[in-house]
Amino acid sequence: MVRAGQLTSLLSQIEGIQTPVVLSDSQHVYWRYCLNVDPAVIPGGAIALAAILKRYGIMSAPRYIQKPAFVCEVFREQRTFGDSRWPFTLARPEAVDYRADRFPGVFDGLERILVLPFNERFTTAHIDAMGEAIRESVDQLRSNQA
Repeated sequence: MVRAGQLTSLLSQIEGIQTPVVLSDSQHVYWRYCLNVDPAVIPGGAIALAAILKRYGIMSAPRYIQKPAFVCEVFREQRTFGDSRWPFTLARPEAVDYRADRFPGVFDGLERILVLPFNERFTTAHIDAMGEAIRESVDQLRSNQA
């Protein structure tokens, strides 16, 4: 997708921002455009960046989802209709061990992700404005820390 490539090009020069990676034998549909925001490089990480982007009129979603599915009560407590516990009874014990320490990458990934709006009607001007807003927002976060 041409516009996504344009945004990737604009954002690839911002330290602390990782853009989507598209394998050479794949085609990305860009239903959403997700950034990986490194909080060690960009103060406040994805949440702070989203707050500043809102001032630019760019609504974004830090974390994408608030918690992984396995943290939800239905999985954690193995809630089922009645007391059958099916389909949990089919699984090996380690497959239903949802302790957070078994999935550190999931929680780290959620803290770093920022989902931007994206659609096929975006023009070059939209992408340029979004790229500039992200660059300016990151600069603001860095200058606030200094």
